Amino acid sequence: MRAWADMAPIIRKMDPRIKLVADHFGGTFPGEEKTPEFQTFLELIREKRLFVKVSGFERLYEGHGVGRVGMEAIKPIVAAVVEAGPDQIVYGSDWPHTQLGVTRKGKTDQQRLDDIEGFREVPDDVHIEVLREWIKDDQTWQKLFVSNSEKLFR
Repeated sequence: MRAWADMAPIIRKMDPRIKLVADHFGGTFPGEEKTPEFQTFLELIREKRLFVKVSGFERLYEGHGVGRVGMEAIKPIVAAVVEAGPDQIVYGSDWPHTQLGVTRKGKTDQQRLDDIEGFREVPDDVHIEVLREWIKDDQTWQKLFVSNSEKLFR
């Protein structure tokens, strides 16, 4: 969040035709939604300076449980981002679910180059089910999965 807050003055000076996308809710971890930096992040969304990819849930809730249990930890983040910019959110599955770098620690540069990481099992279906429970408005749901992506990538 600090990076987005620090970049906010630069982003606001950029040509508004430049489309920026913050992946994985901008990297907001549980608890950070209470910070001034997160408020700046939300302002950038409201100002339509930033699209936010609704993705990488388990990257953010790691350590808070799995699936529905873990999702509860990021519910305030999701709610705030969706409220700030229903026209600025796009869904991303984050597939394939690569490792989170834990297998890379303590390895030489050559070992890191040669290493083949496995994939993680991630409950994408549960993530989508929970999102639908939280995003009840059909129009916002359509924007998340269809309309906003068309606007962003066309």
